[in-house]
Amino acid sequence: MLAQPPQSLQSHTRFDPLFHFVIIPVLLINVIMRIYDMARFLIGGGSFDLRFTWAFVVSAVLLLLAFKTRLYALKVQDRLIR
Repeated sequence: MLAQPPQSLQSHTRFDPLFHFVIIPVLLINVIMRIYDMARFLIGGGSFDLRFTWAFVVSAVLLLLAFKTRLYALKVQDRLIR
């Protein structure tokens, strides 16, 4: 058998390219765009509009959902390792 290096946090860190370099940046840009839209509308003399607020809430929830699904998967992986 081959000798395996000792397990540590450093040897188990991993980037998921689809998650870290596509999904999260796109969702983060979406949140920033919704904030920009709300600010531009309000600065331009518009009154409070529920559509802009709701778009921001939905985009923020999608970003949180992406993080939570990743954390759940990592917790299951940690349980399996133990």
